[in-house]
Formats: sequence, structure tokens, C-alpha cells
Amino acid sequence: MIIFYKIIKPFVFYKPWRKWLKERIKNDKIITKLRRCLPNIEKGSFQIVECNMGEAVIYALTSECWYDGGTVLGTKKYHKEIFKMICPNIPFLLLPSNIEIPFTGVLKTKRYEFSFVLRNSDLGQMNLTRTPFFFNWQKYLGKDLSKIMYPTPVISKEAEKSALQKLKKMGLSLNKLIFLSEEALSLNPLPEKFWESIKEKIKSKNMQFFVNKSKGNTDEVLTVEEAYFVANNSKMIIALRSGLIDLLCLCKVPLRIIYGVNNFYGDIQKMYTLTVFPFCHKDLVEYNINNTSVEDIQNQLIKEIDNILK
Repeated sequence: MIIFYKIIKPFVFYKPWRKWLKERIKNDKIITKLRRCLPNIEKGSFQIVECNMGEAVIYALTSECWYDGGTVLGTKKYHKEIFKMICPNIPFLLLPSNIEIPFTGVLKTKRYEFSFVLRNSDLGQMNLTRTPFFFNWQKYLGKDLSKIMYPTPVISKEAEKSALQKLKKMGLSLNKLIFLSEEALSLNPLPEKFWESIKEKIKSKNMQFFVNKSKGNTDEVLTVEEAYFVANNSKMIIALRSGLIDLLCLCKVPLRIIYGVNNFYGDIQKMYTLTVFPFCHKDLVEYNINNTSVEDIQNQLIKEIDNILK
């Protein structure tokens, strides 16, 4: 026993060895936890997406600049829809919502490698520059994103059929519809009377409006894929700036976007303007309540509706 102790003593008390062993045990626990979500995948590389919707759309649109094989792991339900629509050829798995990602860098073993498309901490540092995320992402990739080919989202027949059924239940017709999006998690809501004025104007033109919602009756809430289909076939999109708009700006219809107040950054237009996107539809007007009154924006939009729906 004494001889055995003398043999293992250098390894037990050697700090670098203890540190390596502790890290190895920790990594093995993480791998075991993640493997439960990886059906029949014995080895491979995985890139994790943990961002909000707007950034996820940009990641998917620019996948040719960062994807080099393996499987993409999404952490939010809409990640799956976005990657299915924009880059369906990339293998994708959605992690269950109760699975936490307990590491922030690269986790590598002999059989597996886990990394991030972009860590949330790096995304946070980019936002502190108060410059467009798209330019920061371009710099991070080291690519000229103005010269790549951007894919057109692919909508399944099932999503088209489901969206049309939901519209029918709401008494709406796709061929005379204005798409409204009043929600934005990062912005203060606009006054209800603002939207009521817009809706009244739409009705006066013998048109209908659909209000996009993230929560509510399942017959009234569209999936991301369904929302894109409806918006792309509407006559006009009027929306408060949100992550969904990074996707809807690919729609070939007039796009009118309103930038409101963000409680942390204040005016976010400089950071999230759509005008820097090479893939954005060119019939775009951006309004900003930080430098224009809500009443003036309302009146201008009413004129826009008149002009577009002549």
C-alpha cells in the first residue's frame, strides 16, 4: 500500500494534473448531457446558435461564410424554422428548452466538438459599439458580405396551406391584405390609437389587415414560416422594428418600419437599420419616433397607404 501511495502521490498532488482531471470530468458530464439530445450521433462537430431571431436570420443568410460541416444546434424553436427556410441543406437539431449550455467557448473531446456560431457575450460586445450588427458580423467573419449570393426563403406547401386556413378562420383574404406587426420585445409599444388610425385607413380603402402575434389563440398565431408566406403575399408591411423584420425585409412588398425607444440603448436605428442589408427589399421607408413625432409618422403612413393602394 505504501509503495502504491508513493507511485500515485505525484499525480494526486500535481496541480496541473488535478486541473486537467477536474476539467475532463466536467466536460464528460456536459457531453453526456448533450448526447441525450443527439439521436444516434456517435461523433461529429456541432455549432450552437443561442441568439434572438434577428441575428439567427443573418447567421442563416450568411451560412456560407461560417458553416464548414457538422450539425447546427438551435436553442429556440424559431431557430429551426429559420434554418429550414433559409438553408435547408444544413443538418439541424433543436435542443430541448430545458437543456442549458453550461460552457461559453469550445468544448472538444476525441469524438465531439461543440462551439458557437457566435457567443452571446461576443454579440453583447458588438452591440456596445452602437454600430450596425451586420457590419460587426462582417468584420468578425472577415468576409465582404455585399458580394455573396443570398438565398430566397423556401416555404413548404404545408405552411402555405396552414396559413391560408388560419386566415380563412379569421375571415381574411390573402389577396387584399396589409400585414401589421405591432410587437417588438426590445422596444416600447406604440400608442393603441396609432394602430387604430392605421387600421381605419386600411378599412376605408376596402382592404383588410392581419395583426401578427407571438401569443394567443393557435388559430390566430402564425409560425415564423407562415408569417413570411402571408407577409410576402400581402400588399404592404407596416411594423415596429423587431427581429422578425430581419426576415420580412426579404419580402418583395413595400416595407414601412418604425423605430421606437429601447430602454437600454435609446435610439436603435443606427444599430439595426435595414438599409445596410444587401438582401433587403428596396421599397423601404424607415420612421423613427426618436426624432419624429408619432402623429407625424401616423399621418405619413396614412399617405403611404393611399399611394400604394391606389
